[in-house]
Amino acid sequence: MTRKQLEPGNLGNREEAAYLVDKAMGHAGRVPPTVSRSIDGENGALMLFIPDADVACESGKVHATLGKEDSYRRMALLDNVIGNLDRHQGNWMVTQQGDPLPIDHGLAFPLKNEAQGFLNYDFI
Repeated sequence: MTRKQLEPGNLGNREEAAYLVDKAMGHAGRVPPTVSRSIDGENGALMLFIPDADVACESGKVHATLGKEDSYRRMALLDNVIGNLDRHQGNWMVTQQGDPLPIDHGLAFPLKNEAQGFLNYDFI
């Protein structure tokens, strides 16, 4: 993907890019398969539906993931590699086995190493 494709407003491209980076890393972060698409002039992304997973903050399963520290470390590593600015309990899911699945990578791949609005993520 080119830099132009990852400018703000192309969140679907960022979602797909996060999946492709995770795939290149051996699926370390467990991002579900994702492709960017345009439907009726609206850009977005299609992500594989995982039927046994629930959004962490809505499921009450946040604590069910205790003992899955390695899965969290791998998700954090992926977020660091892609510069994800927005990881919180509303944008990862929990499987029935207690494994986290990261979703919502629309703010990944920031274009500059500077304050990124209210999130203030700086690369070091």
